[in-house]
Amino acid sequence: MTGKPVSTDPNFRKQVKWELEALEKSDIIIMYFTPASQSPISLLKLGLYTKTKKLRVVCPEGYWRKGNVDIVCEKYKIKMYNSIGLLINTLKEKAK
Repeated sequence: MTGKPVSTDPNFRKQVKWELEALEKSDIIIMYFTPASQSPISLLKLGLYTKTKKLRVVCPEGYWRKGNVDIVCEKYKIKMYNSIGLLINTLKEKAK
């Protein structure tokens, strides 16, 4: 992405709008909260899509706000997986 992360930057605005439109059109939204990143935008999007029934979440031990993610997923009955591999295998099985 080019440009500054401010709403007045046309490139940034275009990117954010594209992301939001793609999420709205998606049947499934997969979120992986890696311990190597704080992922603030992913946390924002987790909040935006909690009530859509689209979310599938992987949040391993070590993610800095794992407790928050766990509680939100529990409250809104969002399916969580222990690993990205398990999530992918589950989706493959459902697709058969």
